[in-house]
Amino acid sequence: MVTIANPIYDVVFKYLFEDLRIAKVIIASLIAEEGRVLAVRPLRNEVVEQADEGRPRLLRLDFSAKVELAGGKVVEVCIEIQKVLKTSEICRFRSYLASQYCSDANKDKEGRPLHIISIYILGHNIAGLELPITYVKNVIKDKDGVVFEPASPIEFIEALTSEMVIVQARRIPRQRNSRLEKILNFFRVGDDGRFDRHVRVDYDEDEKDVEIVNIVRRLEAALINENVRRQIDIEKELYIDEQDMKEGWEKFHKAERELEQEQKRREEAEKRQEEAERNASLLKERLRQAYREMGMRDDDIDSLLKG
Repeated sequence: MVTIANPIYDVVFKYLFEDLRIAKVIIASLIAEEGRVLAVRPLRNEVVEQADEGRPRLLRLDFSAKVELAGGKVVEVCIEIQKVLKTSEICRFRSYLASQYCSDANKDKEGRPLHIISIYILGHNIAGLELPITYVKNVIKDKDGVVFEPASPIEFIEALTSEMVIVQARRIPRQRNSRLEKILNFFRVGDDGRFDRHVRVDYDEDEKDVEIVNIVRRLEAALINENVRRQIDIEKELYIDEQDMKEGWEKFHKAERELEQEQKRREEAEKRQEEAERNASLLKERLRQAYREMGMRDDDIDSLLKG
């Protein structure tokens, strides 16, 4: 076990990725199927999206990565990393992706748009998707559904489509069977202590992988960095306040729903009562008519029906 700064906080996450050696390791591990990552560089400063109440909602970091493909060709791609603690609107992600397509920063030296790979590191689970790590890739098919694999990336398609890597931090398994799982283990989020300044994670003290050791050392350094610690405390208060507010609104909406259900039950009971009274009135009128046809006087009928 090792004690590290909790990367659920934006300041720790940003501190980790400011070390470009570590950024390269994490990005390379997540997009290993694309090819060998040779280098990464930041495209812009981080973008922190605010919720309506002014609380941090989402952290986005953009990188350019040079990737060597299987055939030896080197291509440059745009890596968009988004860390989201709580459920966010799909439209928000779509708007970020749209801004990437329009950004002049996401072009190579010849001015051609870079292919985009979006990496989402989520602090919440996606319903219906139980995979801890999910890859969404483009597939080219002909009219009969036969997959077409071009010899090299087609610029027109690469420029107008994107790929996606989804990491659900709560679903990352404790048992680490691969190097990627070892790396993502540091982002693992549990229900207990998720807002603690520091967390304890499983880690082999005899780890020989220097790049994994570097990640641990960086997160340990964040824990003793005074500026990072101060920002963690600020974020923690905001997150907890937001959680308290969310729970308060949930209780309020629950009470509203219960009140609406009670009002609906009352209205239904009143309708049933009105219907019963109408049926009783109709029955009396039918009986009154029947008694009249039998020759009974109205006084006698009224007396009989009252009884």
